[in-house]
Amino acid sequence: MPGTTRARHRAGREISTAGLLGLLIVACSTEPAPSPSPSENQLARGQELYVAHCQECHGNQAAERGIPAAPPHSAEGHTWHHPDAQLTDWILNGKPFTAMPAFGDRLNEADANRILTYIKTWWTDEQRAEQSEVSERYQEALDAQNESP
Repeated sequence: MPGTTRARHRAGREISTAGLLGLLIVACSTEPAPSPSPSENQLARGQELYVAHCQECHGNQAAERGIPAAPPHSAEGHTWHHPDAQLTDWILNGKPFTAMPAFGDRLNEADANRILTYIKTWWTDEQRAEQSEVSERYQEALDAQNESP
């Protein structure tokens, strides 16, 4: 194309300088990219899984439950203080030193993520933001630990 500057992409594809500049502006922006909202199907499946596997012990959004030792996952609970990786691990492998059973024989990681997506709708915007930051820092620490010799 005459008059158009091109930059070579790592994979060997060409992209325009304007396109590259746009990517750099987005990548360097101090504003976080908006998180995609979960679809109605994701939330419905998360709710279905939660009701089937979690609600009996942890209760519903109003924190009505049958087992007092199981913490509620509502905004009044403390689930939002924990990173996603840890919550997923507890769902699949059980929580040590508690009565929380492992559901890894019935649920997979995608199912655990659907459940977490559903219960996050119960939290305030501030709780979701803080939990997201905690999850990010926790994952960075796990990644750094896995990279060290």
